[in-house]
Amino acid sequence: MSSQITARVESDKSKVTLVIEAGFDPGQLTPILLRSVAAEVGVEITPAVEQAIAACMASYTPGDDPVEAQIASWTEPEHGVDGWIEWAEGFDPTDSDVDSHSDTDADAAADGDGSETTDTGSTDHYAGTHYVSVRPDDVLGCLHEPTPGADGLDVLGNCLKAIPGKPSPIKLHSSVRLESDGRIVSVLEGVISLKGNTLEIVQQLPIADCVDFSTGHIDFAGSVIIKNAIRTGFNVHAEQDIQVGGLIEASEIVCGGDLTAKQGMAGKGRGTVQVGGDVDATYLEDVSGLIAGDLKFRNSLIGCDLKVGGDVDGSSGVIRGGTLYVGGVFQVKSLGSSSSPVTEVHLGRDPKLQELLERTQAMVETTNAALTGKQAQYDQLSAFKNPSDADRARMGELLAEIQGTQGVLARAQGAIEQTHKRIHEAGTLDVQVSGQIFPAVTLVVGEQRLTFKSAITGPISVFWNDERQVVYKIGSTGETRAIELITDISPYEPAAAA
Repeated sequence: MSSQITARVESDKSKVTLVIEAGFDPGQLTPILLRSVAAEVGVEITPAVEQAIAACMASYTPGDDPVEAQIASWTEPEHGVDGWIEWAEGFDPTDSDVDSHSDTDADAAADGDGSETTDTGSTDHYAGTHYVSVRPDDVLGCLHEPTPGADGLDVLGNCLKAIPGKPSPIKLHSSVRLESDGRIVSVLEGVISLKGNTLEIVQQLPIADCVDFSTGHIDFAGSVIIKNAIRTGFNVHAEQDIQVGGLIEASEIVCGGDLTAKQGMAGKGRGTVQVGGDVDATYLEDVSGLIAGDLKFRNSLIGCDLKVGGDVDGSSGVIRGGTLYVGGVFQVKSLGSSSSPVTEVHLGRDPKLQELLERTQAMVETTNAALTGKQAQYDQLSAFKNPSDADRARMGELLAEIQGTQGVLARAQGAIEQTHKRIHEAGTLDVQVSGQIFPAVTLVVGEQRLTFKSAITGPISVFWNDERQVVYKIGSTGETRAIELITDISPYEPAAAA
């Protein structure tokens, strides 16, 4: 009889199916019979199996075809979950939508495409790779440990071992620390780097080749080291130093520390620098900007408009054309040329004070224009023999505005005079030209423009004597002479020069 009822076990022992041959007499179908058939193949008779057998009997109807009923199924193992990092909002280095901190890891600039889609749907191929900036004790996320999982059972009662989760593949560098509660906390100030499955706070960003369409603009909280060039139109901003192994083309360079341009910078009239420290370059051409510290160049400075707060050391180089403000010592091999545009060097002036002076003078010019307009309105209204009440009210408003503007101008003029005084007192005049000064080169010292009448062969020094008069000396042992012997002197008008 049992030959008409069999139990089929799946090869993976995931389920057991009773097969009742066609035409089997329902009266012979008993729980004992079905349990024995199941037990013959090794099925453990559990309450669940008992319920399945009862259901099979209740639903059995003989027919022309065999009847199949599943009476047992396995308990699948619950495999463990691998360890993972739950990033705190704004600190996920893999998230392209990071808002306030930025959106990729600190090494993507060397490998990836920095382009992004604008709000209008167009692609900005110059758009840069951004970085997730952090400070000490920022909580970057939480490290979740792997779970062990739960074992299962097959239909024969054999244990199905669960696969435990693996630890997170991300290793933690010493620049981050793991708290006992799983929090990941930054130790340093810098930028998150996730490279080679190592989480690190880096303070230096290496660019393996050029800054171009492969990187987009660079904006980094630490220092940036670029192996090759910075291509035209791409900007590099760094809170610390920037070092460039190749040529810097027409780009915007901003750094809080020093700039090293090993192959120089060809600005093409569009290149700008804003440097909080020193600049060391092979040459600079058609570059404008502000250098808070010292400037050292080896070959040439051509057509630049630069304000340098410290010393300028071009003792092996030449300066041709452009305007240069120097706050400290000025050394150059050759100044000007027979064919270049006018070369003008402002000396004895702190460039930051000079910039403040120029901004104040520009404000005075704008305010004067506004005052002239208000005065014209007032004069027009006051010419009426019988002004209306509205006219009288407007005249009162204009008079108050005119008086207020005059007060502003008076204070601004006082600030200009005070800034002139600070420039005069804080200035340094120490010019050393080892080679030649060409005709038409102009030195601006204090309130005077000193334009060289003819070529002067050095070494020549220009400085203040004890009476704070501008003098010069040829050679180290030459006689000190008045500067007017070799230059034409004219008044310097800052507003016009600015």
